[in-house]
Amino acid sequence: MAKAEYYMVRESFVGELDGEAVEYHKGEVVAGDDPAVRRWPESFGPLVVRSRSVIEQATAAPGEKRGA
Repeated sequence: MAKAEYYMVRESFVGELDGEAVEYHKGEVVAGDDPAVRRWPESFGPLVVRSRSVIEQATAAPGEKRGA
């Protein structure tokens, strides 16, 4: 698996790390240095961020009127 800073859980699962049960849920973001990423690399994929939103300016600029 390529080196990445963050990964996303592919499918929810429960595992055991250091004698404790740990839960990971589908879509959860996990840091690349999390022990679970090394233990179960097939359960994680690269974090993909998609954005189609347009950020609207909240206030009018000086001398500009906002339509309502």
